Amino acid sequence: MTSIEFQEKMLMLRAKYRMSTTSGFRTVAHNKKVGGHPESFHMLGLAEDVVMDSNFVFNLNDLYSDCTKLGLQMIYEGDHYHIEANL
Repeated sequence: MTSIEFQEKMLMLRAKYRMSTTSGFRTVAHNKKVGGHPESFHMLGLAEDVVMDSNFVFNLNDLYSDCTKLGLQMIYEGDHYHIEANL
């Protein structure tokens, strides 16, 4: 999956879920500064951290299923959802 294909898939998710990106593409230096994994997909443009709008009600199972159908994986990390290409 290319970074452009990943972004297209994220746009599909945004059409259904009201979410904001808190972290997208990262440089190596920024990834290190924020304590990111040394091989983070953020550095390839293949990952985003997102939060849902506070007043948006959604079904977590639906979001997980939609990610899977798009070839993405979603990980809840406490205060946000990490969505990345499932390579």
